[in-house]
Amino acid sequence: KTVIPQRAPVGTYVSPLTDKVTIPEAVSGYSGYMEVEAKPEEVTKVQADALEAELDVGDTGSLLVFDQRFYPYYHMLNDSEKELYRQIYANAYGVVERFKPCVEVFSTNVGRVVEAVLNDNPVLFWVENSYGCKYGPDGRVAEISLQYNEAAQKLDQSRQKFDERAEGILSVARNLKSDYEKEKYVHDKMATMVEYVAEAPMNQSAYSALVNGKTVCAGYAKAFQYLMQQLDITAATHRPAVPGKAVRRTCPSHFLSLPAPVSPSHPRLYLIFGYHTIINH
Repeated sequence: KTVIPQRAPVGTYVSPLTDKVTIPEAVSGYSGYMEVEAKPEEVTKVQADALEAELDVGDTGSLLVFDQRFYPYYHMLNDSEKELYRQIYANAYGVVERFKPCVEVFSTNVGRVVEAVLNDNPVLFWVENSYGCKYGPDGRVAEISLQYNEAAQKLDQSRQKFDERAEGILSVARNLKSDYEKEKYVHDKMATMVEYVAEAPMNQSAYSALVNGKTVCAGYAKAFQYLMQQLDITAATHRPAVPGKAVRRTCPSHFLSLPAPVSPSHPRLYLIFGYHTIINH
């Protein structure tokens, strides 16, 4: 008798929904966020078994520790999903393209974990905003595949450029007294060095902002998040349900949102694009 395994309990993390909204004319067109693209493929049981025999788990990341202050999406997952998160992170860091999951996971759960990894870890700038998975008739995943952008082709050089550009900002920010001064300096520096370009290469990555100087909402937010992590300031990238909303922020309250300004001529008018970064005070 064949026993169909039950799906593991889902953690508390739920991908945010996007409601129908009316985007103000002043910010129309500033919506470069791209959903994490899933490429699932159902295969036969024979094919799934063959993948199980062929593939290795790669690096499981079993020794990795993710501080809740900086990796909130990790802590919204259940224990099984956390294992998969660590594995996906470790294999992405090592630029592994294909591997089998180290825990039992179903095709309906993989996307949530991949999205959590990408939201928490702007340092993985060479990972594309997409993934593939092959699963058998019972829904169990036999293969997870990751895609990488052009920065991965010469990763050592790309990391060096990324670190140098980041350090150019951090070296000044570290000497400022308060977290707010550091946040504001980083934000204003990025506003002057980065241009919003809808078709910018790798525009869902922190690299596009810090190194290329051309990006969209996601690139701004992830670069800012990465810099905050290096300054030991709690920050998380969030996709709100109201993309393109214009808001004013002049001082921090409990949460300070610092997305990109509309233009240098309106330094106090900020855009919350598809992505923005939340600072927890």
